[in-house]
Amino acid sequence: GGMGGGGCMGGGGGGRGAPDAGDIQRFAQRYPLDEAAYNYLVNSPPDVQMTVLQSFSPPRQGESDYSALLISFAKRCRQGMPMGPGPAAQQSQQQQQQQ
Repeated sequence: GGMGGGGCMGGGGGGRGAPDAGDIQRFAQRYPLDEAAYNYLVNSPPDVQMTVLQSFSPPRQGESDYSALLISFAKRCRQGMPMGPGPAAQQSQQQQQQQ
């Protein structure tokens, strides 16, 4: 027997499941952000959001503000991903993420 149920928000692990608002809020609790950085993350493409949530690891934990670090990290993610015409193009890009 496999996993039944229509798992529409399958948590994590492959696929192009975009993070939901709850994921981003938990991230912002762990790494405090100012409004600009939070909005930058929320308005980034879903694959950038996934990369940030999975890969963002600042050199020091416990800072009071990660805004500048987060924005520069997200910018690098955006530049590292060729922007396709729309969501359909993003699926083919995910195989090309290894750098």
